[in-house]
Parts: sequence; structure tokens; C-alpha cells
Amino acid sequence: MQTIYGNCVDINGSGIILLGKSGSGKSDITYRLINNHGAKLVSDDHIVIEKNDNHLIAKSVESIKGLIEVRNIGIIKTDYVEKTNIKLVVELDIDDELTRMPEDDFIEVNGIKIKKIKLNPFEQSTELKIVTGLKIELGDIEKIS
Repeated sequence: MQTIYGNCVDINGSGIILLGKSGSGKSDITYRLINNHGAKLVSDDHIVIEKNDNHLIAKSVESIKGLIEVRNIGIIKTDYVEKTNIKLVVELDIDDELTRMPEDDFIEVNGIKIKKIKLNPFEQSTELKIVTGLKIELGDIEKIS
């Protein structure tokens, strides 16, 4: 079991982890995924990661379950799920120039490889790209190249 700095949501039983520096938009995108795409909060700010067979499970730290910071508003309560099976990692990055057609990338945690995509958090389409990335990973959409 380990704790990492980031956010996690669940969409229909599949977990998405959002990583990035402080101020990179993790909570904002989490909030948009919850309100616009039916995601449920798993954790805002700190994620507990556990290995279960060949899967990685994300859970919230007990003291912050169901809480999310909405910048310039405050901390609010929202619907949440206790845990989720991690299927996708999203690295939010504003410093690097992003590759238009990147090679597949993965992150390895506790010996398990998870698909990773890198996105600019401040593009209007970021939340849609995250949902599309998850659908590709689940086999719901075919990626041609």
C-alpha cells in the first residue's frame, strides 16, 4: 500500500488517476468529470494505492472521503465511491510541448503497467480526451494510429 499525490475518479467501474504539479488543474478536471461525465470521486489530493492480484486499486484517505476542493469556492461534499480499479493515468502538464501523435506510454506501479496519457489541463477538450482515452483502453473505441 502506498499513498500518492493526485486525484482519482471512477467512471462506470474504471478508475482514472490525475497527476500533476500543484495548481495544474487536477481538482478542476476532476470536478468537470464528475459534473459533465457521470464520474464519481474516489479521492481529491491524496490517493491510497493497493495491489490486488494483477490490478491496482485506488482508495481515498479516510479523513477526506467525499470531499473535493473547488478552487475559489472552498471544500465541498460530493458523491463518491470507496474504491476503483485503476485503468488509466493522466499526467497534466503545462510545461512541456505535447506530442501531437505520441507513442503509447505506460507507468508501472507495484509491477503492474497502466496506460498513461499526457495532456494540457487547460485545453477546453481535456476532459473529453480523458474519457476518450479511457474508452480506448477499455476497447470501446478503436485507436487506428
